[in-house]
Amino acid sequence: MQRSDSPDVRHRRARVSMGVALVVAALTACTPVPPVPAPAHISVSVQQNRLDIARGKMSVVVHNDGADAVTLTALTYADPHWASVLQWAGALPVPPGRARSVTADLMSPACASPTDAAGTAHLVFQTDRGAASDDYAVDDPFGFVARAVQQGCFASRFAATAAVDLVDVATVTRDGAAVAELTVRIANHGATSVRLDTVKSTTLLQPAAGGWLWQPAQVVAAGESLTLRIDAVPARCDMHAIAEDKVGTRFDAAVSVLSDPIDRGSLTLVASDPQRARLYDFVATACGFAP
Repeated sequence: MQRSDSPDVRHRRARVSMGVALVVAALTACTPVPPVPAPAHISVSVQQNRLDIARGKMSVVVHNDGADAVTLTALTYADPHWASVLQWAGALPVPPGRARSVTADLMSPACASPTDAAGTAHLVFQTDRGAASDDYAVDDPFGFVARAVQQGCFASRFAATAAVDLVDVATVTRDGAAVAELTVRIANHGATSVRLDTVKSTTLLQPAAGGWLWQPAQVVAAGESLTLRIDAVPARCDMHAIAEDKVGTRFDAAVSVLSDPIDRGSLTLVASDPQRARLYDFVATACGFAP
């Protein structure tokens, strides 16, 4: 005959079992869950392609050299050369063996804090095991950051003394041939003379006199203004030069503030939309593309 426990015994056993279960649950809850590992073979770079230049943008590029697709959901890019931090959130698939870009407005340089430190990026991914994140050094394969910061800081210093602008574009005839006449104005509102040293040709236009540089070497004294005109002809007669143009109407100008020591650098003379249209019309007509 099987012995039956009394109600008190059964209650004590139930309480013991419940206590053991609670202890096990508590121990399980206290055990740390290992983080999901970040995807392997990920690298990051920063650059500015021709389309970015034309739009005043920059790109942080995520490279996936692994075998599995990943989805980028957040990115924070910081570099002491910039005055701010780039933050992005979304859903950007990055297939294996490919790279995808997060494009943002070109940031302002941090001119008061020169440093040799490189940039870093914190990336967050969504994987089949959940969210994963890691920090990455940011490569700058084309020296974009140093160049952009140098140009941006020089432009700020130069603007405190003078302004150089492309103010007009027109088609005129010189010695029986049509040329594009570019009108450049230099206004010196500072206390030191400035000089427009050279203007560089572009993929679309070059000096009518030949070569790849206009060399006005014009000095403008403090408080004075000067307007000068330079003649341009097509750099090449290729229909794709217009159809695929990104930077052909952006002219890099070398300028100097004649202080002691002389402060030299470059500015970009950017054609306005109407000026750009007139330059495209000029090239099309001069090359015989226009109907």
